Amino acid sequence: MASQPTLARMSLLQPAPTQPLGYYDYFGKLLSPQDAAKLVQQKQLDPSNPISYQKIGAVEITQELIDKGEDIFFNRKIGDNFGLQDVFGFKRGLIRILPELTTAIAQLRGHSTDNLQITLQKDITLGSRTFPKGTVINTGFKVERGTLFPLGIKQNGDISCAVCHAVLSNRGERLAGVPNGELAIPLLVALAPNSAAGFARLNFNPLDPQYQGKGKTIIDSQGNLVTLPDPDKFEQAFDDAVLDVPFGHFESSPDGIDNTTQIPSIFTFQTHPYLADGQFAVGPFAGLSAINNAVHSSEINLLAAAQLSQKTLGIDSEVYIGTFLQNAADPRLRLPPGQPVKPSEWLRQVAPDVIQAELEDQVPAPGTGTYPDLQPSLFTYNGLVFSPDTNNPDDIASGNFLFASNAMSAFQNNLVPPANRTRENWQSEETFPKHRTKRSVVTLRTCKTLPAESESKPFSSVCWIGIMKGRFWNLGCQVAMGIIIRMGIAPNISELITTTGRVF
Repeated sequence: MASQPTLARMSLLQPAPTQPLGYYDYFGKLLSPQDAAKLVQQKQLDPSNPISYQKIGAVEITQELIDKGEDIFFNRKIGDNFGLQDVFGFKRGLIRILPELTTAIAQLRGHSTDNLQITLQKDITLGSRTFPKGTVINTGFKVERGTLFPLGIKQNGDISCAVCHAVLSNRGERLAGVPNGELAIPLLVALAPNSAAGFARLNFNPLDPQYQGKGKTIIDSQGNLVTLPDPDKFEQAFDDAVLDVPFGHFESSPDGIDNTTQIPSIFTFQTHPYLADGQFAVGPFAGLSAINNAVHSSEINLLAAAQLSQKTLGIDSEVYIGTFLQNAADPRLRLPPGQPVKPSEWLRQVAPDVIQAELEDQVPAPGTGTYPDLQPSLFTYNGLVFSPDTNNPDDIASGNFLFASNAMSAFQNNLVPPANRTRENWQSEETFPKHRTKRSVVTLRTCKTLPAESESKPFSSVCWIGIMKGRFWNLGCQVAMGIIIRMGIAPNISELITTTGRVF
């Protein structure tokens, strides 16, 4: 039997695992076609009928499913138009810098860029800060060759998953799955005219006395009269807080806790449970479909969070709804003048069909109840599931229950980290001596400590180790040092720094 050090080396030198086509996902467990057929038979169903597999929740991993997931990932909008555009005003915010975007892209003359720089053509005030004309801003937008708009952003204001989870290499090639750590999310949020509609994402209480002023008076769920915050004061304070969030970070949970998250990579195969604390661990693809569902429902659905605002925030649901409606981007949705109203009743008056409003392409998950009183679960935090109409041929996400989320899971599980092809890396390969092991030839790839030094810019402080012909997992530098020393490539840290010329 091989010694423990040999076994360790063998596992470390393996290329990143890949998702096998033709297998089935059964709630995170990979089943061969034979095992899947046995399971179907055990459920007393016909294994020759594809519907039988769907009935037990098994998802066949096919190239067609992966391709559809990729299409949804790059081209399908996230979010409901009513909340994201009519209430929050994302498109209206983007229009404020549209001349700057089009000018900057035109100046590329058809070339690509991995960080579009814009120069303000007028003064722009966001919160209490004014950015004067001539200010140069790094947007973090990726623009592919010959295109007229950034990757993941549509001219109608729609955004797709790609805006956060895809970048461009130094050669202008798409690198799907790599987080866009340079994306100016704070700018894009603050530009929206009603960004404070997302107040629950940060630590803001709309009834804090410091925000009182010209706010509307409403009737809360207990029949009491309550005065909402001054919309201008509240918007300014929220924008100031948003602009302090680092680029490449976001806050998606309406829990009133100010704990922003860095955009993650989505090289997801066999990396479950998902997120830093493993909170997504149930459902298809070991919880990955639950994350995809969250992006299209609880993370971006601003309005549905009102269901749980009393329990999670201690804020009455009518106060929650009134706060995001009184300054809605579309003036027709704003609370009416005159006598106080219940905001929930006004909402249904101006948007009577909830399916065309905040529940666009979303349905209550089985067993969660009836909207607007849905209960959360380990799969869905607001009781909703992103599942567009099955019979819509014009929607690439249309399909059976959970089709879109499962398709994106199959696509993400098919991604592998890109190789480090920077010039510095190749130079390091040519100059650093090769060390032979029993199984393969190993070379030390340059350790990068700044995002700008690596083709995959969002991976700051990350080492890439090249192993023969395969791509290898990205490892933290300290971990990589220990591995390199244990493998005998360098006897100690001092020798490692001396031979590579790099400080980790």
